[in-house]
Amino acid sequence: MTSKVSFFKMVKSECTRRLWLLTILAVLFAGALPVAGLMQLQRYDPSGYEIIEEEAAPSDAANVREERRIQEIRESMEEIVGKNNSAVSCITLAGALLAGISGFAYLHSRKKTDLFHSIPVRRERLFLVQQTSGFILYLLPLLGAYLLALLVGAIKGALWAGTWLAALKGLAFQILSFFLAYETVVLGMMLTGKLLVAVLGIVVLFGYFPATAAILDTYMNFFRTYIGSGKLLWRWLEYLTPLYPLYWADQTAGSAWALLIFLLAGALLMGASLLLYRIRRTEAAEQSMAFPRSQAVIKWLLVLPFSLAGGIIMSQVAMREDSLWMFFGILVGVVLISGIVEVVYSYDFRRAFSHRIQMLLMAVLALGVGSIFRFDLLGYDTWLPGEDQVESMAVSSWRWTSDNSYWEAEGNDFRYQDRSEYLLEHMKITDFEGLYQMAREGAESTRSEYGNSGDKSYICIRYNLKNGSTAERQYEVSDETLDTAMEQLVCTREYQEAAYQILTLEPQIYREMSVRDRFDKRMAYEEEQELIQEVVEAYREDLRAQELESWKRAEFLGILNLTAGREAWKAEWAYPIDSTFTHTLEALENMGIQLLPLAQESVSQIRVIDYASNEELVISSPEEIQELLPLLEQERNGWGGYEIQQENLGFRVIREEENQEVYAYLQEDAQLPEFFAARLDKN
Repeated sequence: MTSKVSFFKMVKSECTRRLWLLTILAVLFAGALPVAGLMQLQRYDPSGYEIIEEEAAPSDAANVREERRIQEIRESMEEIVGKNNSAVSCITLAGALLAGISGFAYLHSRKKTDLFHSIPVRRERLFLVQQTSGFILYLLPLLGAYLLALLVGAIKGALWAGTWLAALKGLAFQILSFFLAYETVVLGMMLTGKLLVAVLGIVVLFGYFPATAAILDTYMNFFRTYIGSGKLLWRWLEYLTPLYPLYWADQTAGSAWALLIFLLAGALLMGASLLLYRIRRTEAAEQSMAFPRSQAVIKWLLVLPFSLAGGIIMSQVAMREDSLWMFFGILVGVVLISGIVEVVYSYDFRRAFSHRIQMLLMAVLALGVGSIFRFDLLGYDTWLPGEDQVESMAVSSWRWTSDNSYWEAEGNDFRYQDRSEYLLEHMKITDFEGLYQMAREGAESTRSEYGNSGDKSYICIRYNLKNGSTAERQYEVSDETLDTAMEQLVCTREYQEAAYQILTLEPQIYREMSVRDRFDKRMAYEEEQELIQEVVEAYREDLRAQELESWKRAEFLGILNLTAGREAWKAEWAYPIDSTFTHTLEALENMGIQLLPLAQESVSQIRVIDYASNEELVISSPEEIQELLPLLEQERNGWGGYEIQQENLGFRVIREEENQEVYAYLQEDAQLPEFFAARLDKN
């Protein structure tokens, strides 16, 4: 027969038994939300609030100061109650561990298991009682802390619609994070019969799949053409961990789909735990594994990837990429990990090396997998898709990429993105003959141990195939081949719209603009939207009108800095201005900003560095400066690296005002003035 005791009375009794957990979480959440929030918002009290004023403070500085204070206190409040509060996330994770272990610890004691199972209730009901009590013990202190934090925000005047929305998102995120981690802990308790083994099992469940992905990714580095950011089949393993929500919250602005996935994953884990609880034998208590048939499967899953990790560790200890050391490390890993697993299973050191045939098979398979990566048995490096299979291509090269940042818009915020990843993702070159030939040269060079000879550069290539798949490779190619291929692309629409975000982002998103000259002196700072949009539109027009030959001869003049987004999540871009940007220069002149060529700068000194003799020659005569200055160039055009035409000489051009200086180089085919050559020979 079954007991008629109310489900809610059972939950209440269980919560009372574990009241210590509620107390601990209440103290921790109170410190992380209302107390920490009060301390953080205290900085924005009108009496103590200070901001760094701009160079030219507006006449209504008091109003600007108050608006800035209100904006920052609201943003700070959103961070406190939002999903990016790392302190609350850590407490949530700790709460899941404590709730899961304490709620089902009776399964690891025969006496307690007999006691619980002697209660005349079905196992499903008993399972739900433990589950529900764990949730309540977590939710009550969390909700209380959130309410107190919002009360603090109301007192400090930091509540508005955005705060409530951030609080709802943050609360939902923390609950789902707890649900996912909690169910993982419960699953670990169900699979094991000893507390120590349960803790080890929980660690494995939390980190196994990301660790396996990291090990495979490390082995991929044996391939010379491998790009770490590439899309590979096992990359999805990185997401199979209860810790992933923490990474997700830090990297993205938020997605309802992701929250739904967390909910479904937690529900699946809960269903799996319930199923295991129904079929779990009472005698499984105080045994290492509750289900003996799972032991062999778990052993194989542990030994194979972590023995490969042993090969990497041994290579690192030996400080050389030697195949023998790697394979020796793999063998040691197989023996050690297999032995440790057997000891954990049996609690008997004498059984560490039982199942020797199984260990031998593991060693053979692990060595085979290691050989595939070490010797490229599958031809990863030399692989090249057929030209007729490619729909479009993308390329990224430091030699031909401006020193700029790339950002992805996510709502009102921006997320920084790696330069190569962004370019490969957004560039779609359909006329790719030059790129394909360059990739062919790179693939062929991998057949040689030392690759191409002469000056070389690395490039990243993405193949967008007609079947919908993509492939990415890194190649080493000669600078001559790279320059030839890139000169065909830099002025095309497909390349520019991927490489320069100013062409694709709406001008209205920018809230700040500043201009700096070649000496890095700020010439202007502007927040007026109309003026910012005027300069941005002029810059876009100049960039689209670029022609290769004029672009190659252009002189770098300054930098256009643009800012978008909120203060805490702002994105910044820096675009070079060269002498071909006539519309941009005209728009800046209308604002009273003039960027001068190097030959027209007010220079007080030119210090010449002779790298051959390691001596310095100082030129301070105005006549000599005027004769030498037109022969120098600071950069090719601001879009790439320096063009050093005179390898033995470097020039430091020092401006009169504020003693600012830049480095310059002798122009191609420029003849040294007689006075300079004579003084150089004399030295």
